[in-house]
Amino acid sequence: LEIGCGEGGNLVHLGARAGWVGVDFAATKVQLAQNALPTLSFACADALYLPFATASFDAVLVRDVLHHVSDRTGVLREVARVLRSQGVVAIIEPNRNSPLVFLQALLIREERAVLHSHRARLREELAGVGFAEVEVSRQQPLPLARLLPHPGLGLDGLGRSEIISSLLASWDRVAERVVPQAGWMYLIGRGVRPQTVGRSEGL
Repeated sequence: LEIGCGEGGNLVHLGARAGWVGVDFAATKVQLAQNALPTLSFACADALYLPFATASFDAVLVRDVLHHVSDRTGVLREVARVLRSQGVVAIIEPNRNSPLVFLQALLIREERAVLHSHRARLREELAGVGFAEVEVSRQQPLPLARLLPHPGLGLDGLGRSEIISSLLASWDRVAERVVPQAGWMYLIGRGVRPQTVGRSEGL
C-alpha cells in the first residue's frame, strides 16, 4: 500500500506489481494513477480513515505526506492497523536540515510544516505507536540527478543522455563524501509491526 500515491509515480518506479494499492486524498490524482496503472487498485481516501480491513498489507510506503497532515500520530496508527504482523512501514520525509529543503520551506507556504519534521521526531512517532526495530537514516546528500531532469524545470531531456546521467551519478558519489550527513535531503524511517500494534489491539 502506498499512502499519498499521487499520480502513481512511485509505484511505477518500484515495479507496479499486481496486488499493490495506492491511496490519495485528491480524486483527480487517483484517477490519473488509475489511468496510468490500470492493473493496480486505487482509492480516494483520508489517511486517517483508510478503507481497508485490519492486517491487509505486508508493507506500507508513506512518502512526503506526514508533514502535510495535522494528526501525524493518527496516520501512523492507521498504518499500523492495516499492516500484518511483521509487516514493514517505510516513511520518506524531507530533512529540514538540508539547505535545499529549508529553502523550499521558506519559499513555498504549503511546505512550511516540514520545518517541524525531523529525525528525532520521526523516530519517536514510530516507536510511540508501537513499531519495533525503528530506524531513521538520511539519504541523498545533494541529488542533482533527481532535481535537474525534473519536468518542471524543462530539462527532462537530461535524463535521457548517458553522458549527463554518468556525470550526475559521479556528482552523487562526490556529494556523499563532502556533504555532512546531517544535511542530506531525505529522512527514511522504517519500522516493523509487532502483534501488539494497532487500534484493534489496544491503541
